[in-house]
Amino acid sequence: GAGILHADLRPENILLDTQFNPKISYFALSRIFRQNNVNIPMNGYFGTRNYKAPQRFLNVLYNGDKADIFSLGVILFFLVTHLSPFPSARNDDLYYRQIRNKNENKYWNMLPNEIQTYNLSPEVKRLFFRMVAFNEDDRPTLDQILADQWFDEIRNLDNQQLDSVVRRYKNQLVVAGAGSGKTTTIVGKIKFLLKCKNYNPEDILLLSFTNASASEMKSRVKKETQYDLIIRRLLEED
Repeated sequence: GAGILHADLRPENILLDTQFNPKISYFALSRIFRQNNVNIPMNGYFGTRNYKAPQRFLNVLYNGDKADIFSLGVILFFLVTHLSPFPSARNDDLYYRQIRNKNENKYWNMLPNEIQTYNLSPEVKRLFFRMVAFNEDDRPTLDQILADQWFDEIRNLDNQQLDSVVRRYKNQLVVAGAGSGKTTTIVGKIKFLLKCKNYNPEDILLLSFTNASASEMKSRVKKETQYDLIIRRLLEED
């Protein structure tokens, strides 16, 4: 990385350009934590309460990049649930105490019902727990995050395919030639909706022009998601 501690990473400080690429803003609290490839220990209580790493509440020296990784973990949770994972990472916070003590099952079971209904995938749960770990050394680096299993669904997609997968469309039409990767794109979209947006399988309808492609799609989706989705041929007669 650039060796800069942002110190206030939260959704309000992440902007999107016209191509939906994230851009970090507001560097008022930033600090340089690496010079000549040597990390400089950070200190300071500043930052937004529910995005701050526990070390910043304890007013002890901490690693700059691992503090920002913690904030990104909270952002990840917010993106998939629209709620905060805990009020703060203080010692007296009931929710974060379970994370600090590595009581994963207890933590997930004590969350409010509105979070329980999202049915988060094991992959995103595991990644979140790693990113907000109490011990800095237990938090992954950015490269390790990008190599995590949770990203496997989109890792092999090109930019055009990725745009189709993650962009928010109510209805989506995919038109492409043979061998262009349209089935991969459609399956990627389905997995994104199921795992990242917590859609119910019965709310997804796929339409195809031929029985052969509908059959292939049904088999592929079943293999990669374990779900039997509703897949129909256009103009199909009952």
